[in-house]
Amino acid sequence: MIPYVKRTREVAGTVAKREVVAQALNMAVSGGGFAFIASAMKNYGLADTGGGEIRLTELGRRVAYEKDQKLLEEAKAEAVSHVDLFRDYYAQHGTDVTEDKVGVFLRAKAQADVEEISKNTGGIIKLLKSNLHYMSGVHVEGTSSGQTFEGRQADEPTRSAGRQEGGDSRNVIPINDNLIEFRMGTYLMRFPMDDPQTAKTVIDTLLDNKSKSTSTTSNNAPVEAGNG
Repeated sequence: MIPYVKRTREVAGTVAKREVVAQALNMAVSGGGFAFIASAMKNYGLADTGGGEIRLTELGRRVAYEKDQKLLEEAKAEAVSHVDLFRDYYAQHGTDVTEDKVGVFLRAKAQADVEEISKNTGGIIKLLKSNLHYMSGVHVEGTSSGQTFEGRQADEPTRSAGRQEGGDSRNVIPINDNLIEFRMGTYLMRFPMDDPQTAKTVIDTLLDNKSKSTSTTSNNAPVEAGNG
């Protein structure tokens, strides 16, 4: 989607009528191809649509303007994390994509019949394999393994996330047998259940860094990190 977003910004700007964006992309505004692109921009959180306009979001503008490759990769990860298909599959199976797992997933999540699954599994497998690695899109310095974990701006409250002093939500919540979820402020991170030590290291590092930041920017006592 990135070339489409960049082309939209270059030719039509960050807010434009649908027909202007379609012309910028050399597509017919009434065609199925353009409708698909516009829908995908919205699904990835790159644009808002409605009222006959396409408006690049803050994330879309970051993708369109960003020159630093590391920051662009982080923006890609955030965009991928907007898509329910990727989030839901990753929550169940991580990056392990097999025909059997995809088939079971589609039957459970999309209520698709066997014939439909058979026709679409190949394309969905390709889509998952090309995107799931972005679900580990936020790198946290200080982890012993050098692993990366999913991170995205949380646009809705984490389940049962409580607020502690300082306004930060700090809860570790089991999602299923494979995944735990941690929220701090506006960031939501997910970690594999089978590696609790790395999750603890990451969480402690985040809290420690926030405490240090707080102590250097105010006269208040730093927020105590505790044991995570």
